Amino acid sequence: MKKRSLLFALLALCLSSLAQAGMVSQLYQAKLLVPEQNTAPEAGHLREGLSQVLVKVSGQRGLLGKPLLQQQLASASAYLERYAYQTTTQISQNEQGTQRLQQLTLEFSAVAVNDLLQRAGVALVGEQRPTVLLWLASDLYGNPELMGTDSRYYPTLQQVAAERGVPLQLPLLDLEDQASLPVSDLWGLFATPVEDASLRYLPDVVLAARLQYQANGSTELSWILINRGTPQRQSTSGTPEQVLSEMLQQTADQLFAPMAQADLSFYQSGVALQVSNVSTFDAYLRLVDLLQSLPLVKAVNPAEIGSGMVTLRLQLEGSEQQLQQAISLDSRLVLLDILRNSDGAQTYSYRWQE
Repeated sequence: MKKRSLLFALLALCLSSLAQAGMVSQLYQAKLLVPEQNTAPEAGHLREGLSQVLVKVSGQRGLLGKPLLQQQLASASAYLERYAYQTTTQISQNEQGTQRLQQLTLEFSAVAVNDLLQRAGVALVGEQRPTVLLWLASDLYGNPELMGTDSRYYPTLQQVAAERGVPLQLPLLDLEDQASLPVSDLWGLFATPVEDASLRYLPDVVLAARLQYQANGSTELSWILINRGTPQRQSTSGTPEQVLSEMLQQTADQLFAPMAQADLSFYQSGVALQVSNVSTFDAYLRLVDLLQSLPLVKAVNPAEIGSGMVTLRLQLEGSEQQLQQAISLDSRLVLLDILRNSDGAQTYSYRWQE
């Protein structure tokens, strides 16, 4: 009976609405720690900030090698909208003694960044992303213990999650969590108890990790990634900050790879339909079913999913005018506008209504 309930819960999770996915804010913002406040950000800081934003928006760590992006990084100031400095509590040590660091916040133009990525053939992941629940155990103090938001590792996890645009969640570690997932089960990285304990949080993805201190002073991190399939097991060694960062980096790479289409993918080919008022997964499925039912539509490919807004690319066996006529026969799609891009390509803006 318990197994059937678990399967039902997992099925419900898979079919949950898009609104339950994690919403990522500040996608076009980068935060850097700098030694001093200047009248204007240095070119190197602008380049670093824009690099962070491009990776965060696209979900791809390897995209910065593209020639067009390399070229535009040298002109990062053209994409900057605003910046601000704020004194932090962190101290740096240098030849002049100790110095309180400044946090430099850089806000880049969403329109300009999106346009750059599209010209480079890179798809946008969007604001709605899989929520990652992380169970972490460490033997820092001798015996293995569950680590939560009050642990010394949490700032590192927060920073990397923010840089990659990963909605990261840590469990409450209350009596219910401790009863459903004993630390021995987490330390053993047993997938079934981890999945059972995670159901109360309804995450999209579950990470379970064991941070183990070695006699030589280094640490070894082993983890399993549970993403609606066979748990994937990985490990790495280094300092706690290095291994935790690498775990989240690799997790982001795996989560965003199916969403991100490099080079001249379907994101740049086919007719673009931008449809608003698609607020649930069921509505999205009905929209796709409608478009796939049209005889002249060969394929429907998602390019971007945002807050109530989806952008689809349609491969046609016919003209765009024929597509408009076919869609107009169904009252659930209402044409709002036809937008023309700088390169002459058109995007058809519709509203979904039921």
